[in-house]
Amino acid sequence: MITKELIGKKIQQARLRKHITQEELAEAVELSPNYLSKVERGLNMLNSVKFLRIVDYLNIDLNEFGIFNQKKSKDNYKRMNDIILKCDDKTARLIIELAKTVVDYTK
Repeated sequence: MITKELIGKKIQQARLRKHITQEELAEAVELSPNYLSKVERGLNMLNSVKFLRIVDYLNIDLNEFGIFNQKKSKDNYKRMNDIILKCDDKTARLIIELAKTVVDYTK
């Protein structure tokens, strides 16, 4: 199961592997260092846009979070991630909500 603690730990591990400080990562993804610290400790959650920015910046494989099925094409996820990362937060949230609606409709 994906928990705040698991997400925080994975982000911290990836950040440390890349020798990036919390301050550097926070600035790169437009978060306060204090908020990022709380995320890494499992105290706060990220919105989906900030999560994807961190994953992209640290080059974390989303499978590390248990989010995607191995059978699905990684290219499609990368394409969607690239689209969302180019948008402002408002547009990105709209795209995510639209995608959820499409998935719910096709179930």
